[in-house]
Amino acid sequence: MAAPRVALLLCLVLFACGGNSSSTDLGNPDVGGGDAAVLDQGDLAGVDLNRPDADPGVDVDDAMEPDGAGSDQAATDPGQDGAVEDPGADPLEPDALVMAGTCAAPIDVWGGKAIGVAMPTSSLGYQSRTGQATAVTAPSCGLTGPQGELVFRMLLDGPVLAITSVEAQVGDMTPTISYVRESCSGSEEGCTLSDNAGRMAELATALGAGTYLVIVRLAPQAGGNPEGVLVDVSFDFEPGEICNDKTDNNEDGDTDCDDPTCFADVHCTGGATGEDCADPFLVNGGVPVAGGVEFFASGTLGGRRDDYLAPAPCWPGSAGSGDGVWRVVLDRPMTLEIAVGFYDGTFGQAYVLDQACATLAGCVPASFTGDPNLLVTLPAGTWHVVVDRGATVPATLNFELAIYFDEP
Repeated sequence: MAAPRVALLLCLVLFACGGNSSSTDLGNPDVGGGDAAVLDQGDLAGVDLNRPDADPGVDVDDAMEPDGAGSDQAATDPGQDGAVEDPGADPLEPDALVMAGTCAAPIDVWGGKAIGVAMPTSSLGYQSRTGQATAVTAPSCGLTGPQGELVFRMLLDGPVLAITSVEAQVGDMTPTISYVRESCSGSEEGCTLSDNAGRMAELATALGAGTYLVIVRLAPQAGGNPEGVLVDVSFDFEPGEICNDKTDNNEDGDTDCDDPTCFADVHCTGGATGEDCADPFLVNGGVPVAGGVEFFASGTLGGRRDDYLAPAPCWPGSAGSGDGVWRVVLDRPMTLEIAVGFYDGTFGQAYVLDQACATLAGCVPASFTGDPNLLVTLPAGTWHVVVDRGATVPATLNFELAIYFDEP
């Protein structure tokens, strides 16, 4: 792709410089608004590289004028790479995009076709330039300050693992990728920032059916202009898991409810949302838990509301992150050891609220040694375990929860 980009940029520069001739005589080189002849006697090799004839459709194969909108679409001119009729190209996927996608007019992935039941057979690649960023799209894991932005839209009709890779073509730009539902002001489903302030980033997140915007942002490392920067973006998709057949259908090492594409499936949630204490997930089906039981669950904080935040005596959490709630029923006093870990190795935290979710019963202290696991002894009753982020923002919002029950 390097040579086509250079040729295209050269053409743009030449066009900006223009020509001094305004004649329409057939013996002069073509100029914008000129004589509309394909090859007149004054056209010399290398002269009219960016002076297309004014009449759309006439530059069928002159090997001189760059392909333009409404013209030959044959991709026969040298250096032109991006026409929809390129040999071997996906007719829905141009290999070069000129206009930047925005929140109001995002670029449709796979030409707007639904992904899930049907899947692209290979990576979908795009090239575009960043535009102006808007505050409403600020990602939770991103940087502050001036940023450029590029927005795509994905339509999913089934669960998939969506993988987006980004590379900025300027070395001092740090990219951020985030997935949000429905619109740029929707709930965030996933977010990642380039490691070590590099120019590349990749976000892999399990998503259910729905419409998602993919927001790519670039932040300058040394005060450069993040708008108008050329960016390569590619999309890959892996099929979702069948969540109740005890088989690793997509062969990713996770079976049924352990697979991220099953986190919202009814077979794994019991029909609950786990959003708050009014509709929590149930530990042990909501019946009292006996001593010696070990409970494990996998889930994601992506797309969830931020209903709760650990109060000041607790380990500082991250305001603005979603949370998940599990209900625990005890018929006798019980000691619980609770651990939360995100898939990237970042520690999460858990805290315990009473039945009404109004009073704190236990949390990880602000100062601790070792891992931030919670150890709390509770009397008989109904309690709620809230899973949240810790002080460090994880690269992935997928997590594992473990609760160990012991009689004191």
